[in-house]
Amino acid sequence: MITAIELNKLVISPENVRVLSASKARDKELISGIRASGLLQNLVVVQNSSDQFEVIAGGRRLAALQSLAKEGVFTDDYPVSCLVKDRADVDVTQISLQENVQREAMHPADQFVAFAKMLSEGSSVVDVSESFGVSKKIVEQRLALGRVHKKLMGYYRKGDLNLDCMMAFTVTDDTERQVACYKELSKGNIWPRSIKSWLLGESITTAGGIGAFVGRAAYVKAGGAVSSDLFEETVYLLNVELVEELAETKLGKEADKLIKACGWSWVEVALNPDTGGLVQLQPQLCGVPKKMAEKIERMQAELSALNDLGCEQDWPEDIDQKYDALAEEIEKAENARDEKYLRFSKEQQSYSGCIVTFSRSGELSVLEGLARKEDVPQSKPATNGDATCTESDEQEAKGISQALRDDLRAYRQQIVQANLLTDPAAATDVLHYSMACQVLGDRYDSGAMVNVQFSRVESTTSRSDTDLGRAFDELCSAERGLNTEWLAIEDRGERFIAYRALSQKDKTSLLVYCVSVLLSVDNKGRNLAMESLISGLEIPFSDYWRPTEDNYLKRISVAQLENIFSDVTQHDYCDAHNDRTKGAVIVNVLEALSCHEAGKTWLPEQF
Repeated sequence: MITAIELNKLVISPENVRVLSASKARDKELISGIRASGLLQNLVVVQNSSDQFEVIAGGRRLAALQSLAKEGVFTDDYPVSCLVKDRADVDVTQISLQENVQREAMHPADQFVAFAKMLSEGSSVVDVSESFGVSKKIVEQRLALGRVHKKLMGYYRKGDLNLDCMMAFTVTDDTERQVACYKELSKGNIWPRSIKSWLLGESITTAGGIGAFVGRAAYVKAGGAVSSDLFEETVYLLNVELVEELAETKLGKEADKLIKACGWSWVEVALNPDTGGLVQLQPQLCGVPKKMAEKIERMQAELSALNDLGCEQDWPEDIDQKYDALAEEIEKAENARDEKYLRFSKEQQSYSGCIVTFSRSGELSVLEGLARKEDVPQSKPATNGDATCTESDEQEAKGISQALRDDLRAYRQQIVQANLLTDPAAATDVLHYSMACQVLGDRYDSGAMVNVQFSRVESTTSRSDTDLGRAFDELCSAERGLNTEWLAIEDRGERFIAYRALSQKDKTSLLVYCVSVLLSVDNKGRNLAMESLISGLEIPFSDYWRPTEDNYLKRISVAQLENIFSDVTQHDYCDAHNDRTKGAVIVNVLEALSCHEAGKTWLPEQF
């Protein structure tokens, strides 16, 4: 029996099977709908022992009514239409389960029709948004479906296309081209990215790189055509040649400024700079005031004395604190000095140059202090008899047997090895120099002094996408900051002397970079030493890698998607979507990953 029951007499039944709300967004949608049109579907209730009625189906509607009553939209005694069941005659759990499982969300295609009808009747986007309890963005996205051919809308209703694919078609208003695209791609797997690629060709986005550097405004002003993806809020610049032309012009203007203001030997413009074969010089300290230099030297000497003291005995706490405070003071003093006086000298500029380009984010970037190897001045050959082989030495060597020569080499080697034991600094330089030569220099003519082979460990995937992320950028930036000027010295003896003369800061940078690119990381759990290193580094992996459709989601099954992401999605998509295709599930997973706190840092177990 349907009857009106006062709102304040209704309570949620403890036997109602829904424990979690569908989602905040859907609750908001329901509240807005009831506010605009009233309660359109009755609740199902049973009377309890007191003067109250327990809601066994319609708990979300009851919560929405109670929320509106708090806002003053309804009074506490507002009459609510209810179907009253006799507790003895019904299975409360079964009714509650049917109510929740059999409900279907409004299909986006139906939303488009409803939204468009309201607009045609004079409502605004804001009116539609408030009436349905959805954001303006959702309204605009659903209305964008009107740009898609009706035939494709039919395929969408039948489940042959998902919402992501439909929104991908909106990058063009040419509906016949949309149909042609569908006919071509539907022969195999059809994905949003493949649709955009087919419709747009070699377009450029303004999200980063050259597109962000040029900018939409300058491109449009130059007569360029654009397209947009309302679903991803991405703008595409369709004329690639025009984009590159505008970028080169903009870079050229910046290059002209550098040529006039600085004394570089050369200045080049590059859309895709290649620094291979170029030596990265390091700026030098020029014009440091005597007082500043002497103060830093005094502090460094004091720190060195404390360090020597620590080698002989355990530090008392006050000495330990003094050491840390002094080290911090030195770092601040050196940073202040470097900021003002560290620059490329006129001599360096006379044989080196810079490349004017842009970063991945689209910001202007100038790569300074780059020199061609043949332009780097060579040091004078050593005159020290120990450092060079003289003509008389060669003549003497010709008069002895190869066996004797090998024996003498062995004696010499052993003696040098024994004496190196007494000079830890020299031993460290030998190892680090040999490694740096092989990693950064010519691997086949490195001049390494130890019997070890170092080879870079490349990070490549089947998708060739490891050059697109933050880690790749940081490694490239670190390599550009290395002092490799010493590698350009052809004479190996002079090269080692030049390496040993580097500052400890430069040596440390070379060491850290070389070890980093030599690091070989196996799958999780294979190498316990590596796992200890990773744990100690406390790496924020989610800041570097996020799961996307291409790099992870579409490479696992629907069952795996639903199982792996059940905690993140909280099964929202089970209530909100009838479309169980893989594409639809991926869309919902991506939404959950971006909206839920747990999803923002979620990573596969393999990390």
